[in-house]
Amino acid sequence: NGNTGWRYMMGSEVVPSAIFFFLSLMVPESPRWLAKKGKEKPAADILNKINGEIKGAEILREINDTLHEEKGTFAELFKPGLRKAMIIGMMLAIFSQITGINSIIYYAPEIFKSAGFGTESAFLQTVIIGLIITLFTFVAVVLIDKVGRRKLLLWGVSGMAISLFAIGLVYHFEWTGGPWLLVSILGFIACFGASLGPIPWVIMSEIFPNKTRGLAMSVSVLLLWLSIVAITQFFPMLMEAIGGAYT
Repeated sequence: NGNTGWRYMMGSEVVPSAIFFFLSLMVPESPRWLAKKGKEKPAADILNKINGEIKGAEILREINDTLHEEKGTFAELFKPGLRKAMIIGMMLAIFSQITGINSIIYYAPEIFKSAGFGTESAFLQTVIIGLIITLFTFVAVVLIDKVGRRKLLLWGVSGMAISLFAIGLVYHFEWTGGPWLLVSILGFIACFGASLGPIPWVIMSEIFPNKTRGLAMSVSVLLLWLSIVAITQFFPMLMEAIGGAYT
């Protein structure tokens, strides 16, 4: 695994990358971008194909109306009226990562190995983690409009906190012989997949006005990725310095 396994793992990603490239050739251009460039007919054709002619024409009119507005500036993001939405967007982006999801996903094999699992077993459980987060993202798709964003987020984050506490107990009391570590991690992953994983992206796309949406979402997503960098760098340091339980 150390000498050759990772090469096959990296190489296997060529297949989905190639599929994604060829499928991307079929993706239409953004109607908003086309309208902005004065290409009304291609924009109308795409909107009509997706929404029908009547609704497509209505959406195109709305797009053209908003294009005439002055573009928002960075300074406007923190002015009264937009400041609260901006803070919410930034905090959702940051907390979706600093609660630890990518520390679990990126370092899952090391986490399981540090708890006494063999290398092959650790890799198998990493696959299970991937399947669980995929499955529970579909749960979010089903529930997000029925239950509501806020309630689903509150339930999900509560489950994440309980699961992380359980993982800490497993490490502290060295209950690594049974299934408790895997169950606790899967509980955390499931709660994240159904709540804090997809919901911030939905909320960020809804709370900003058209004028500043692109800029506001860009700032929020930048903070999200900076949080991922921080988690990626500090998690192994914390594991080594203070151990699995406190980390």
